Amino acid sequence: MTAGTGGMCVIVPVKGLGDAKSRLAEVLTPPQRAALVLAMLEDVLIAVRAAHAGLLLLVTPDEEYAPAASRAGAELIEDRGGGYNAAVTQALAAAAAREAGVALVLPADQPRAQPAELRAAIEALGEASVAVAPSRDGGTGLLGLRPPDVIAPAFGIGSAARHRALGEAAGLPVAWLELPSLRDDVDEAGDLLRGVTPLGEATAAFVAGHASLLEQVSRDD
Repeated sequence: MTAGTGGMCVIVPVKGLGDAKSRLAEVLTPPQRAALVLAMLEDVLIAVRAAHAGLLLLVTPDEEYAPAASRAGAELIEDRGGGYNAAVTQALAAAAAREAGVALVLPADQPRAQPAELRAAIEALGEASVAVAPSRDGGTGLLGLRPPDVIAPAFGIGSAARHRALGEAAGLPVAWLELPSLRDDVDEAGDLLRGVTPLGEATAAFVAGHASLLEQVSRDD
């Protein structure tokens, strides 16, 4: 399987603008948080489109992401509620994802994502039924599934090991992928200043515009 063949589906879940990145509420105002979320999503979608020309689903409860979805040629799926894993499950169960037969779930807070590493994950799913890229804190930076319902998504604290265990318990081939650009997702202000891989252009511009605030927070941490 090669990138851009269309034989797979990339799913990007993102919370509503009013709820996204709530852990940054003590640092950034609501408009600043919204701007950051939109910037990160822009970078994620650009990286995806550089690696994959096929089906792209953006699952969210917020129609304000429609312009970003349109620019990326993505289909917007309304998140019916129930939390992050419920949203991912909903997208995985969509008819288009089932027809594709392979799904790659990429969280929207991965503004360092590199197309070459996304292509590596896509290629890994040519052999593996489950592909997991761990983040630095033990979460899941990327989850690949072949077929999309092969295991249930279990995002959250410690989810990378949990996803691998679910695959192995089912006797499935699991690819454990060390992808540097997906190790440093953004949960706290300091995460924008850490990480070996550079931020995407839109997120980097946000950081440059709020550098003094973010650097002060990072020093306080």
